[in-house]
Amino acid sequence: MPFAKLFTANFLPQLVQVYLKQVEGYATGQVWMSLRVRSLVAMFLSDCVKEKSSWKLVKPHTEGIVSHFIFPQMCFSRADQELWEDNPVEYVQKRIDPLDDFGSPHVAASSLLIDLAVDRKKSTLSFILSFINNVLTTYAQSPAEARDPRAKDGALNMMGALCGGLCSRKSPIYDTLPDFLLTHVLPEFKSQLGFLRARALDTYCRYSSVQFQDKQVLGSIFESVFGLLSDPELPVRVHAALALQPMIENEDVRDVLSSHLPQVMQMFLNLTNEIDSDTISPVIEEFVEVFADRMEPFAVQLAQQLCDTFMRVMSDAVSKVPEITSANLDDISDKTMAAMGVLKTLGTLVLNLEGSPEVVYNLEEVLFPVVRFVLEQRLVDLYDEVFEILDCCMFAVKAVSANAWGLFESIYTCFTNDGIDFIEEMLPSLDNYVS
Repeated sequence: MPFAKLFTANFLPQLVQVYLKQVEGYATGQVWMSLRVRSLVAMFLSDCVKEKSSWKLVKPHTEGIVSHFIFPQMCFSRADQELWEDNPVEYVQKRIDPLDDFGSPHVAASSLLIDLAVDRKKSTLSFILSFINNVLTTYAQSPAEARDPRAKDGALNMMGALCGGLCSRKSPIYDTLPDFLLTHVLPEFKSQLGFLRARALDTYCRYSSVQFQDKQVLGSIFESVFGLLSDPELPVRVHAALALQPMIENEDVRDVLSSHLPQVMQMFLNLTNEIDSDTISPVIEEFVEVFADRMEPFAVQLAQQLCDTFMRVMSDAVSKVPEITSANLDDISDKTMAAMGVLKTLGTLVLNLEGSPEVVYNLEEVLFPVVRFVLEQRLVDLYDEVFEILDCCMFAVKAVSANAWGLFESIYTCFTNDGIDFIEEMLPSLDNYVS
């Protein structure tokens, strides 16, 4: 008998029972589990959900797993509260970027929930949605002093995790999503609790494709989200920025935003400087692309601020390179990703100003010192982005400017050192120099 079949028939049932007993003990408070153990248990159960033979063993316990194991991991915890208050930057990096929080029980529980709802939809989705609805309804109907905001956070977090399937027109609750947002999500924009404001923004962002019959609702949502860009809590401001990104697909929102564009971009840049990660970079990049025709008057100013951000972030990262330790390696990686996001935004800015060569020429004076810095410091992870910027500038100006020629020596030195490995990235720019 093949080992896989032997294991499945003789060992897996006993293993599943051990795990389920641990989950039951955790649910009743009789078993303590560390964060890592909870994460590993959730991962094991996810694998069991996908495997037909093990699913038969797990299925009778699904309701208990959802309500007593998954749900507590999805709620805003005391540890979350401490991190929020003591180090909001780290909170943003861990809770908003799932890669930074990889291996946490929150991420593992979320994955388990999705596996249950997607892979075993017929058996589990109805109960999961009913459980979430009960939590939200209980919260809404309870007196203010009796409400459990952490439970509501967990329920909204579960809804956010399931957004991929629930936003589909084939979803069993698709027609009720507008009421869900109006009743349980949008009111929390004005919550006294920062973590509920952040959760409401995150949930709306995930369900932003939902259409409202009353067109004025979107205008009201925009006003609330725009106002939360100035929230005193950093995680709320970051979630507000992320929630604005899908809203600019609406023409009415774009018209309103255009008059506040310099202010909004400044807020985005301030957030980038505060968190030193690439979390906001995709938002800035999309704004630059969507509002390209309105960026021209302050394009040089925007580019200068982005370059200042880049130099601050990477100068700090470069200073730590000679003494890389396990403690600062993650920080250097985060800063490099943040810098990469800034460079991509600068490339998008240049590309969308293709029809204004005189503006791009002025941009070169701001951008090329950054390009030179990357080449001279041999920051190979950023070569692709800086050569893209150089190529875009040459394409827009339709010539090799004096500024571009000033970079040629740095490019040659880079090529003779380690640039040969990046000849593919260099070729478009080198071709421009030659032709």
